[in-house]
Amino acid sequence: MKLVWIIAGSDPSGAAGCQRDLITVSEHGVHACTVVTATTAQNFTQWSDAHMVDPAIVEAQLQSLASPTMPKPAAIKIGMLGSAANVSKVAEYITKDRSVDRTFVILDPLVKATSGGALSDDDNITAMKTKLLPRVDLLTPNVDEAVSLTGSQINGPEDLPAIAAKLLALGARRVLIKGGHLASALCHDYYADTASQYWLTTDRLPHGARGTGCALASAVTARIAEGCEIHDALVAARIYVNRKMRSAIDTETGVRLLGLGTTDVDPSDLPSRSETLPLARPLSFPPCGPEPLGFYPVVDTFSWVKRLVDCGTSTIQLRIKDLEGSALIQQIKQAVDYCRVRNVRLFINDHWREAIELKAYGVHLGQEDLGTADLAAIASAGLRLGISTHSLSEAAVAKGVNPSYIALGPIFPTTCKSLRFGPHGLGKIKTWRSMFEQPLVAIGGLKAEHVREAMRLGASGVAVIADVVHASNPDERAYQWLEAAGQRKSLKSHAELSSI
Repeated sequence: MKLVWIIAGSDPSGAAGCQRDLITVSEHGVHACTVVTATTAQNFTQWSDAHMVDPAIVEAQLQSLASPTMPKPAAIKIGMLGSAANVSKVAEYITKDRSVDRTFVILDPLVKATSGGALSDDDNITAMKTKLLPRVDLLTPNVDEAVSLTGSQINGPEDLPAIAAKLLALGARRVLIKGGHLASALCHDYYADTASQYWLTTDRLPHGARGTGCALASAVTARIAEGCEIHDALVAARIYVNRKMRSAIDTETGVRLLGLGTTDVDPSDLPSRSETLPLARPLSFPPCGPEPLGFYPVVDTFSWVKRLVDCGTSTIQLRIKDLEGSALIQQIKQAVDYCRVRNVRLFINDHWREAIELKAYGVHLGQEDLGTADLAAIASAGLRLGISTHSLSEAAVAKGVNPSYIALGPIFPTTCKSLRFGPHGLGKIKTWRSMFEQPLVAIGGLKAEHVREAMRLGASGVAVIADVVHASNPDERAYQWLEAAGQRKSLKSHAELSSI
């Protein structure tokens, strides 16, 4: 059983606080144990009062959860603590208790309730900075909370990197500043740790909703408990909150509440990830046309390109890793010239300079190549662009580039390339397809027998490396792929075609 602790105040309206956390965590299939630190009197629009729970009661709750008879928490989410004494008690407890010493801790440092009440005074904030932040693995303040913790003003998204650096200097291992309160055309969140910094950007929805900050932090908590890597957890949490905001419930008071239950993922839910503040108008690459990409072999020589194109292949990738100089140019030029007159969509893997020079149809890049490739030059040359993705975080990076198609892999275990990502399975194709407006290519360990199901689930193309070129009869195997993709047009053998 995946289990987390929620240490937070109570909101009787159910819009925020531990009530919102419980909804969020349970919708992720994770069990939540709660430590209540404050009881508030508020509704959707008004704040009346708050009572801070005695630190001894807070400690008693922590002790009961840390009992040897209880499972250890996979993550801890801390929200409103109510008083400096409670901050000190929680900080002391999660530091000294061996059962939670290595547990991932997320702090959502509430300063003011949306309904108007102050949740932290100066002593509380000081205790948070000096005693709790050094134990926190992820700090998730909004703009107002980041200002309270640093004493610095934030006038726009461009100020967030400097504020994040100050929060890291206070001891937090990672920081995600939520930018929803900033007046900007897009909603920019900013993430930073000692090794990486980036923006997570989404379209700004026309209407807000109560409890988004609590939901985001508790969604990250649930994802971490499930074993999700931190960058994927942040993207998944933002998708969750965006989905809930799209399905928000209107109340008679005018306040909107986050939606309940599940809703389909929309391409607008996936944030884009970029190392620089995104432009309002991203790069644009040409589409791949109305026809599905279909059978999409990946080969390493022109001779294989020619052979499979002669079999009827209409989309192919030339992936050369062991040539350079004139030998590389010759292979690419032969493939480009051959495919152009036959109206075949030829993508060149990695070698984008040569692809531009020789006027190829498109370029395919892995995530590791995006930082060095001149994407603006590729777009200006009118080439299509495909990008590999293996995780939610990489999906967010790909969205920020706005390519012609997205590739997802590996679907099944493969020996063609060493990856740190486990196989996704065919079911992930439907999820990935829902997150993008661009066509999706499935790759990794696939056989011709998988093509129909992959395309039924939303794949526009199904890429293959070993299953064709290593087959005892590559031509016949290619025909089987083409037939499965609904593209088989000829039964002629390679030898017959070559003699024409």
